Amino acid sequence: MKKIGLIKGLGKFGRITFPSELRRTLGIKGSESYVEMSIENEAIIIEKCGESKPCAITGKVSDKNKVYIGNIVLSSEGEKILLQQLIDIEKPIE
Repeated sequence: MKKIGLIKGLGKFGRITFPSELRRTLGIKGSESYVEMSIENEAIIIEKCGESKPCAITGKVSDKNKVYIGNIVLSSEGEKILLQQLIDIEKPIE
């Protein structure tokens, strides 16, 4: 892992702002881009995701996610979860 020696403080609400030079270098375009965050030992790992958007239900980012009416993005797993919930709604109460 390459360290760039940049130290940033957290904002009032615990947010970090990525410097414009870093965003330009990685091709991160504001609200059009996504990053994946994970923890490894004591390190927070932030990785740029592709141009794919996260599933509205699972949060998973994949090139296989589908965009539906209303710009709703679903993974195959998210589709199954949503379908099951819709089926459960239609079941008559006994």
